[in-house]
Amino acid sequence: MTKTGKKTVSFRQMMGPELLSGFGGMCAWNGCRETFKGDMPGGWRWLLTYHYPQPIAAPFETALIDLDCALCPEHASELGGLLKKLPDARSRGPGVKA
Repeated sequence: MTKTGKKTVSFRQMMGPELLSGFGGMCAWNGCRETFKGDMPGGWRWLLTYHYPQPIAAPFETALIDLDCALCPEHASELGGLLKKLPDARSRGPGVKA
């Protein structure tokens, strides 16, 4: 659990997308009960965290993954509001770090 100011953020680890295919998912935000069935609807986001000395593109060793979950549109937006504003990854060229 991570404290951010007065808000508390908590995440639950879920199975990877390949295992969830066709099953749907639920928002990992603590206290949220939003779910979806089948393919992920628009606005929902996968949240994947891992450690490796340099950024790497998927696919990679699942042993590196320490968090793999989904966030509903409301909480995906709220998480974005809690993080620093960095250059959009899509606007950076290959090999350019933030």
